[in-house]
Amino acid sequence: MGNKRVRILSQAGDADAIRLPADLREQVEVVFVPPSDPIPRDLSGDVLLMTFGNDAIYELAERGVKWVHFIGTGINAFDVDRLARGRVFTNSRGAVAVPISEWVLAVLLHHEKRLADVFIHTPPARWPVRTPLGTLH
Repeated sequence: MGNKRVRILSQAGDADAIRLPADLREQVEVVFVPPSDPIPRDLSGDVLLMTFGNDAIYELAERGVKWVHFIGTGINAFDVDRLARGRVFTNSRGAVAVPISEWVLAVLLHHEKRLADVFIHTPPARWPVRTPLGTLH
């Protein structure tokens, strides 16, 4: 692509909002495209970063876009054939699997170990304080 900057049409926000690394900012231009605003006639790009679907995504995809990425996993609501026609179409499948798994485990442990009940906010009248130790086993 030579010296041409890659233009990302982003429903997710500008370069700061999508946390574009500093070393890429000279090579990539991020154009925020609010999902509810009319699309400027002359707007085109190389990548479409979408957060949800509406009719605008199909119009944007047809403006020179070579790669469409959906920040999410469920693609049932999209006309995938239309979005993928002549371009790469990806989603974030698996991107949050570990954080969600860890969150579920934390909530299960919090519930089973009754963490809110066992945190000591004021000293008890007698020591030792006996707390039932539940188990996920």
